[in-house]
Amino acid sequence: MEDTHSTQVRMSAKAPDDNDEEQMMEYFTQQVFLLKEKAMLQASVREEKKLLVENGKLKKDIDDLKKLLHDTQRRKAGTEFTNTPNHTTTSDMFTIKKE
Repeated sequence: MEDTHSTQVRMSAKAPDDNDEEQMMEYFTQQVFLLKEKAMLQASVREEKKLLVENGKLKKDIDDLKKLLHDTQRRKAGTEFTNTPNHTTTSDMFTIKKE
């Protein structure tokens, strides 16, 4: 009796028609597209993280170089001032001499 029942179930199951096959192909095509989109998005997120890290390192390097430049300029300004034989102040430069 079970053999007859299983045979009837198999016979009643219809074979996929053209419309079902088209729908399945459309579904699989959409899934492939979504998987490609997801892979591209994940790659762009990884790239963004790398760029943010690199950006942070570059900002730190720029700050270090600014400090170095500032210190060098300050040191040069100090040595120029001490090497000048006649120390002229700003106020001396702008005073009008009356004769």
